[in-house]
Formats: sequence, structure tokens, C-alpha cells
Amino acid sequence: MCFLVDESTDISVSQILAVMVRYFDQRKGKVTDALLDIVEIDDASGEGLNKAVKELLASKDIPLHNITGFASDNRSAMLGINNGFQAFLKRDVPSVIILGRTCHSFALCASHACSQLPSFLEQFSRDVCCYITRSSKRQHQFQLIQDIVESPKRRMLKLSQKRWLSRGQVIARILEQWDALELFFQAEIKTEAVKLDGAAEIHKTMANCGTKHMLLFLNYVLGNVDKMNLEFQSGYFRLRTLYAAIADECRSLLAMFVRELACNDSSLAKMRRGLAPREWHKILDEVKSDSDIESDHSGVEEV
Repeated sequence: MCFLVDESTDISVSQILAVMVRYFDQRKGKVTDALLDIVEIDDASGEGLNKAVKELLASKDIPLHNITGFASDNRSAMLGINNGFQAFLKRDVPSVIILGRTCHSFALCASHACSQLPSFLEQFSRDVCCYITRSSKRQHQFQLIQDIVESPKRRMLKLSQKRWLSRGQVIARILEQWDALELFFQAEIKTEAVKLDGAAEIHKTMANCGTKHMLLFLNYVLGNVDKMNLEFQSGYFRLRTLYAAIADECRSLLAMFVRELACNDSSLAKMRRGLAPREWHKILDEVKSDSDIESDHSGVEEV
């Protein structure tokens, strides 16, 4: 039996723990996913989660040795090496296979990369949606401008840290509606009543020539990250094509700052995290020498 655990806080500010199980159903003759239970917890630390899960399994007469795998998001309370839930679980079931959520890792990578860009970009992405959706009158005025510039009639999207694919979707929507947004905020800054509501600051950010360039860059990069995320969220079995698809996307991102020849001729295992600059130069030199040898051979054949 494999199980998936996720902890959250509901609308009543109570901490709850959802436990899903994946097992082979002998009656149906196939692997089945099912919700085992949702329990309220007082302690969301690794030790507290371990205690709650043990009590739940005991109440269902499920022995710990039946567990073969465990999956969750990558929070320290879940996957911490020393005090995470997985550490306590491994003490009871040493053979258990631990699987972190790859989609969560991609989202964290994208979020960290975006944090290296000017901070006003994220604030701008939030402010655009908040300003328009705060008033039904503004929404109506924005729809009229969409008609004038013949822009698709779509609402602005809200940036959410919990929804992993939202960042790329929000930026894509802003770029799609860029002309309509420019006209809308040009009209808004002339209204005295909105001076304290941020319209002038949003318009100033849009007028900055670097804003759209950086958004276009993010739109391209995050589009590739979202593609990788969707590969892991597919409802279909794609194991045989998954590595090739992810490797291609990784190489397309690396090609922005690494020579294309090095990306194509080097294995992704060499391009690991924390690779020292001299090691990158070694990879480049190896690729260069290989290409020089090939060119020498081709010259001989031509003669």
C-alpha cells in the first residue's frame, strides 16, 4: 500500500490532514486510489503528523508493514531529513519508498528564479488584477476598452502562490491584454478619485520600457516550466516518454546561457546543481575538442 498525505487549514482555521491510499483491489483486479480519511490535527510538525497517521492506521486495522511508499509535497514538516514525517516513518518502515512532489519542486524553482528579477514585476502582476476586480464599474469600463482594441474579452487573473501554474498564466494574460490595459490606465490616472488606489503607479510601471521586455522573457521561460509541470500532472501513462520530454525542456532552458553544442552533446547528469565554473569549462572544452576532431575528419574525407 502507498499513501499520500497533505496538510491544510480550512475556513474555520482548523488544521486538517487528508490521507489518500493507493492499493491493489483484489475484487476489482486493479490498482485503486481512495480517500482513507480526513482528520483534524493539533500539531502540524513531523512528529505530530506521524502520531496522527499512526493513530489513523491503527483505527483502520492497517499494519505499518503494509506501507510500501509515501508521497507528499516538499515541505520540511513532511520531507525533512531529521524531523520530517518521512524521517519518523523510515524508523518504523525502513524499506518505504519516499517520493516528493516534482510539480512542487518545479514551482519552487520558478518562484526562486523570479525572485532574482526586480520585485516590482510581481507586485505589478498583483496590482493589475486587484485594481480592476475591486470595482464592477472598472470591470465594465475595461470591457468597453477591450471592444475598442478588439482584444479577447477575458478577465484578468489573480496571482496565487498556492496554484503552481498561476504565475505563467497571469503574465500571459497581462501580455494578451497589454493594449487594452494601457488605454484603461491612461484614462484612470485622469480621475481624481483613483489617485490613492494605485492607478498612477501601475501606469508608470507599464510605461517603463523594461517592464514588457521582462514579462515577455518570463512568459517564454515559465511557459516551458508549465509544460514540464503538466507532464507530471497528466492523467495518462507517460513514463516511456517522460524523460525525453523533460530533458528537451531542460536543454531549451539551458541553451539560453550555455552553448547549444554543450547542451546537446552533454548528458543532463553532468549539468547538475552546483556545478563549479571550471567544471562547466571542462564540459565545453570536451565538446569543443570532439567537434574539432570531427571537423578534421571531414576535411580529410573531402580531400
